[in-house]
Amino acid sequence: MLFLGSEGLDGVAQAEFGALRRIAERHGARTLGAGPVDAWLGRRFDFSTVENLLGEPGGYAETVEVANLWSRLPAMYAELKTALAPLADEVLGHFSHIYEQGSSLYLILLGRAADDEVALARLEAIWATAMEIVVAHDGEISHHHGGGLARQAWVERSLGSGFPVLERLKSAFDPEGILNPGKLGL
Repeated sequence: MLFLGSEGLDGVAQAEFGALRRIAERHGARTLGAGPVDAWLGRRFDFSTVENLLGEPGGYAETVEVANLWSRLPAMYAELKTALAPLADEVLGHFSHIYEQGSSLYLILLGRAADDEVALARLEAIWATAMEIVVAHDGEISHHHGGGLARQAWVERSLGSGFPVLERLKSAFDPEGILNPGKLGL
């Protein structure tokens, strides 16, 4: 499902929306009306499902955001969905930051395990599985949320020939290694 919307000056927004709709229709899309968009807008900041799940023993929820070029996104997305399905009760995905060359992909995983220890092991497996697949598809292990500790082991492989540049910049700006030590995959 694709939600289309345009904002701004009324005439400009209407013209832009009309052009977007015609492009989508040329590719086989059909409108479902404003209902699905209105429903989503009404619940998009409702995290009660996640909060309730996390309040249960063994409940877990995770969001993994990555990115890739359009040419590589479909295969990466399909492999992520397939590989992560055994690790969670639900694996949801959406593309929220769209660009001419590609998009970010948000994966939301929800699950229940026997206890918190098993839930933690599943979360670790989710991250390892997701990062391996993203790197294999020459994707970006983070779009804009930053690397974080969960992504540390994959920074060097993700950056490829850019990693030595990161090492040199870190060394130049922080010769004593006191700024955020042990981070950035270093």
